Amino acid sequence: DILPFGWDWMTLEVCGIEYETATQTLKEWFLYWFDTDDKNEPTSQGLYNVVHFLSDPEITTTGIRVNIDLGSSPTAAFEDLLFRLSDANATEVHVG
Repeated sequence: DILPFGWDWMTLEVCGIEYETATQTLKEWFLYWFDTDDKNEPTSQGLYNVVHFLSDPEITTTGIRVNIDLGSSPTAAFEDLLFRLSDANATEVHVG
């Protein structure tokens, strides 16, 4: 099923991969899209194309859960996240 979710406070649960693998994948993705050096120029709409926040991972009975504020990031950031988790062999990803 595909259902709407909050772009500015998305809950993500990753299942089927080791905690260390999941957290490393999420960290690398976040650092790629966060703009740690604050160098991104705004678009004509005033958006900086960055992810704003990634919470610390929480272990659940089926995997790990994080909250993400996708902020002003493009849809490519969300797609990149899903591809990275797939490449890390996640068996399930729940977004809500």
